[in-house]
Amino acid sequence: MERVQYAVGLAFLLATVAGQARAQQAASSSDHSLRTRVAVAIEWMDQNGDGGVNLKEYLTFQTVRMAQFDTDSDGRLSATEFKASLAEEAQKNASRSFAFFNRDKDVGLNEAELRGYYTLVFNNYLDADRDGQVTTEEWTKAAKTN
Repeated sequence: MERVQYAVGLAFLLATVAGQARAQQAASSSDHSLRTRVAVAIEWMDQNGDGGVNLKEYLTFQTVRMAQFDTDSDGRLSATEFKASLAEEAQKNASRSFAFFNRDKDVGLNEAELRGYYTLVFNNYLDADRDGQVTTEEWTKAAKTN
């Protein structure tokens, strides 16, 4: 239960990291602050202690976030809940992403569908060098460009 509470706090931290990245890009001190917050997030998610986040670790974290944004507790994220769970830049494509990953075309994304979305995010936006692990540098760069 304590780990879930930390996960909720970390989810807010990551949302802040992504949402504030553009505003912080201008000054080097802000870049350092962003990098520091990303490093803390990665350290928390890094369950095997190798200094980065692999897909399994990332998806574990995102599953906890699903519960955080599932405001009606139905085990699915509605289009509105899904959009609220995304960083500001990703919200621009929320409707299209929701429609694509809602494979059974019902009222919300179930855990498997949400994992599909976050697997795509991990592989195409976070893991820049495609080595199966996201580093602080990769995540910081992704936060600045998205």
